[in-house]
Amino acid sequence: MSRCRWRPVVSLITLMGVAWGCTSNPPQDADPVAAPAAEPAPVDEVAVDGFRSYEDVQARLRMPVPWRDYRITSRHFDPAGPIHQIRHQLSVALQGQPTVRIDVWDDPQRRPIAQWAEQTVPFLLDDSRAATTRRATTWNQEGLILEQAGSPQAHPRRTALVAAGGRVFRITCLRAQDERARAACERIVAELEPEVAP
Repeated sequence: MSRCRWRPVVSLITLMGVAWGCTSNPPQDADPVAAPAAEPAPVDEVAVDGFRSYEDVQARLRMPVPWRDYRITSRHFDPAGPIHQIRHQLSVALQGQPTVRIDVWDDPQRRPIAQWAEQTVPFLLDDSRAATTRRATTWNQEGLILEQAGSPQAHPRRTALVAAGGRVFRITCLRAQDERARAACERIVAELEPEVAP
C-alpha cells in the first residue's frame, strides 16, 4: 500500500480549475526524479463530437479529451535517465475513475514498434494478450494493439503501442469494458498528435 501526501498538482486540469491531487511512487519503468511540472496549455474552447483538445507543453503532445467530467494529471521524469525509462505520463480520469494512461519514452534509435516492444516491454507480449495492428495518431503510424481479458480482480485492458518521431507512446484503456472509456481511448489512439512544437 503506497503512502500518499497531498500537494498541489500544477499540471492537473479540470473544468473547475486547479484541483488538489495525490501522487504515489513513480511507475517501475520511470525515473523517480520528476522534472518541474509545467503549466498546461489552454484547452480549446470548441467541442467536436463531445471532445475538445488538450495540449501538454512539456510532453510536446496534443490529444482529444471528453468535453466534461474528466481530469488530467501529468507527470514528467528526468530526461537524462536511462533510455528504457518513461519520460512523461498522462492520466485521464472520467467521472473520477482512472480511464486512460499515456506513457511516453524516447527512442533515438527509431526502432520498429514490434522490435521496441520486444526489447523494452516484453511483459506486454505474453500469450494472454491478443495482438493486432492498426494505423494510429495523426501521423498515421502503425500501431500494435494488445487486448488483455479481464478477471475477477482486474478490468480488461486495451493497449496501443505507437512509434513516432523518435518517441514511443503507450496508450492504455484501463477499463476496456466501459463504452465511454473505450470511446475516449479510441479517439486518443486515432488523433493523438505526437509532436507539438513548444
